[in-house]
Amino acid sequence: MKSITVHGIDPETKARLREIARAQARSVNQVVLEAIRKAVGLESPEYKGIHNDLDQLFGKWSQTEFNRIHGAIKDQRKMA
Repeated sequence: MKSITVHGIDPETKARLREIARAQARSVNQVVLEAIRKAVGLESPEYKGIHNDLDQLFGKWSQTEFNRIHGAIKDQRKMA
């Protein structure tokens, strides 16, 4: 397979690619190849069990908020 060189990758994109690769235990090259294939319609997005879309919320609840939400969920799990 031939190589393609991509010029002008900004520092934020480079850092994000490295974060994704590290989180998925893959190489940056593998992450970029998958992104390109998806972008050109050769690979459909599928569930892989790895999601980072809510990571910014992790650890943000206060103990009071956690107790309130956990209590509501616990109440809903009770069988009538």
